[in-house]
Amino acid sequence: MRQHLIAAGAGALLLFLLVGGLWVGLSHVIPAGLPRSIFIVAMGFVFLTAYVWLLVARVRVILKGTRHLLRHGLIAVAQVLAMLVSFGAVYQKVGIIDSTRPDSPVVHEFWTSVYYSVVTFTTLGYGDFYPQGVGRALAGMQALTGYIILGVLASVAANVVSPHSPAGRADDGGDDGDR
Repeated sequence: MRQHLIAAGAGALLLFLLVGGLWVGLSHVIPAGLPRSIFIVAMGFVFLTAYVWLLVARVRVILKGTRHLLRHGLIAVAQVLAMLVSFGAVYQKVGIIDSTRPDSPVVHEFWTSVYYSVVTFTTLGYGDFYPQGVGRALAGMQALTGYIILGVLASVAANVVSPHSPAGRADDGGDDGDR
């Protein structure tokens, strides 16, 4: 049973990385226009579906009260970071508008795009950058996902610190077969 769970988890993670890699990689290859816009939105939806599925599976493991909560928590954080960087890479390709500069130029800088991805995911919405074209659909999908995921993560955190939940009683040592 444990090998089956490990294989399923590894397969899901590979699917997540494959979809993310295809999404980012092919968005740079497909010529600009309607086909690329459709591809970017469709793959964004598939990527977010895989991401939410993996994160919910990780949360279910944590809520069962299994051991190794720190490890599972770090994996969940790594998944969030991978999602933010992937969206940043796509925002870099499609460009975001920098309203802090004169004439509001479209920028294609990676770290600026990752910053925009974080602001969008957390739904802060500072207004210093905003999407254009297909980026608007991506920003909407990412913001909705952010609402859901941040709510789930807050619930999990509350559950983990509660002494009345299985997750709150779990200890981080030992081997329970959940690797």
